[in-house]
Amino acid sequence: MIFLSGVNNFLRESVSGQESGCDHIVLQVKQGSTKIFEATSRKIGSYYEFPGMDELIKAHMLQNNLSVFSASAVYFPCDASGCQVDTYTKTLAVIYTGAELRKPGTLTADVFASVYFLTHYKSAWTTPSESYLLNYYAASNENYTIVRTFKDGTTATATGTATAGTSSIPVNYLTDCVSAVVTMGSRTFTLYFLDIDIAERFQFRNAFNALESVVFPAATTEAPKTEYETAQQENVLQRYDIEEQLEVKIQTPPLPEFMRQTLLDMCRSHYVERLDSYRAGSTNYQVYSPVIIKEYKFDKSNEPNKPLVLELTLQYSNTKRNSAIEFG
Repeated sequence: MIFLSGVNNFLRESVSGQESGCDHIVLQVKQGSTKIFEATSRKIGSYYEFPGMDELIKAHMLQNNLSVFSASAVYFPCDASGCQVDTYTKTLAVIYTGAELRKPGTLTADVFASVYFLTHYKSAWTTPSESYLLNYYAASNENYTIVRTFKDGTTATATGTATAGTSSIPVNYLTDCVSAVVTMGSRTFTLYFLDIDIAERFQFRNAFNALESVVFPAATTEAPKTEYETAQQENVLQRYDIEEQLEVKIQTPPLPEFMRQTLLDMCRSHYVERLDSYRAGSTNYQVYSPVIIKEYKFDKSNEPNKPLVLELTLQYSNTKRNSAIEFG
């Protein structure tokens, strides 16, 4: 859903005491100078309804990869001839989220984002070679703390400042580190470092439309299929308009329960990328390529000792792919 902080209250408060001579109202929602929505409404019962507003704001956020943004809502009461009676403006926090809010009318978007990182999850896996980016939204600068735990049981604390707006906190691996707990205000997230030899790495747009990383062990099978046209030139048969469809089948070993929702959300996401090439060294070389998850199986059973295994089939979105080249 699109969670508009205070829109209904803004309209009710603004209309209250201003209904004399007011025949209808015009509402505009903008991000900066960009007009996202404009509509006219007459009062129905106690409310003004604006059908289609959520859909247009959602399309704007998806197109611009926005998780949270500041919008201005401008309200124009008009008389029967269409002349403006007055003008009211309010700044609103707009958050893209599929999260279920128990009391959405009492929890504003900026308060919601100050309680949670831009993820549904409280923990994640990563590998020592990864730098994990933890997404957040902050109305103003906030301090954060990273507490790392090492194999010998000792801990180390690092601090930093998260700048206002939508950004991410990088969490890097230190030698012999097994976990890291990130705290910013009331937000908390735990990262577990796993030394996995054979791992799949993906990024996907999560329920907040933020790019989230996921790492898990898996065995893969790649089945390339090439399609092309042929033509004969000077008695030589040539190929042209070559397209490659690379289909990848992935199967995991038994996974812990907390990974199930993350991987299900990845399979359902409107945008997924797979790590196509990787080289560790003084600098990390990463190429993520967009993929389409064609089908997946992730059955959950109440039978005791029944392993939780993910099977999925994906295809690369770009059918004209160049091979990734590593220079050693």
